[in-house]
Amino acid sequence: MQWRFAKSSRLDVALGVVVSSVVLASLAGAGPAVAADPLPPLGGNDRPAPSEVSPVEGPESAKPGGGVPVIAAGAKGKTVKILQVRLQQVGVRDMPITGLYGKETVAQVKAFQRKIGFLRSGQVDQPTLAALESRTGHVGQIDLATGADRPFGARVPSSCLRGKVVCVDKRARTVRWIVDGKTRLRLDARFGSDETPTRDGVFAVTRKSRDHVSSLYHTSMPFALFFDGGQAVHYSPDFASRGYAGASHGCVNTRDYAAMKTLFGRAQLGDRVVVYRSQPPAEAPKSAKPTKPTKPAPGKSAG
Repeated sequence: MQWRFAKSSRLDVALGVVVSSVVLASLAGAGPAVAADPLPPLGGNDRPAPSEVSPVEGPESAKPGGGVPVIAAGAKGKTVKILQVRLQQVGVRDMPITGLYGKETVAQVKAFQRKIGFLRSGQVDQPTLAALESRTGHVGQIDLATGADRPFGARVPSSCLRGKVVCVDKRARTVRWIVDGKTRLRLDARFGSDETPTRDGVFAVTRKSRDHVSSLYHTSMPFALFFDGGQAVHYSPDFASRGYAGASHGCVNTRDYAAMKTLFGRAQLGDRVVVYRSQPPAEAPKSAKPTKPTKPAPGKSAG
């Protein structure tokens, strides 16, 4: 009996060692213990169902007018000319076509986008182009020719419509020779800087000087038509060479020598000179009457 008990005890111990080894091996291969997922709250899962998720408004680029431009600011060429004709036809461009997508065209595209409820980006994306095309149709060579010949400014001051007038529009950057309401001659123009501005007002040609030289700046001022002290409309070699990169000292510069020579021959002492700034079509008042500021001391030419 004693032998049997001893044998049985040794057998139990051996079996215990084997079982313990198996358990330990199993635990070692199982890796670290991982906490169980927490139980959901008593109220159940409170995350909204897909149908309950609030919609998120898209970015600006997803709105009409804010897409990828198909005609972008700074572009040049026939495509831009066609765009500008369309802008004329929908009533937001009151100046000739140029083929350059500059700041005036950007402002006109914004005006059109505002009229139709698009994002006012100033860039022509596909929805903006489609809206323009649907309102204007095909643009042909006759339309391009007409658009190029369109006068600046849909509205001019009444003082430009009577008799012979040198009509100067600072926004449109143009000088027009108008006889009884009809434009006979048009010239590109530039004006004074913020430090030496060209004065607005209704004036008259007080002096003519064919080969004038500025007494202040010693610069050439051919075909000068003086209208307010030292300020005059005249041809500018600097404007002809540098364009709008520069500015005058207060005079109205032109850059077409032949056209300025013609204007000098036609304008006479006492003819009216009107200097004003027109408004874009959407903002133009019913009447534009420039006011004449106080004149500086005469006798010095600005150039």
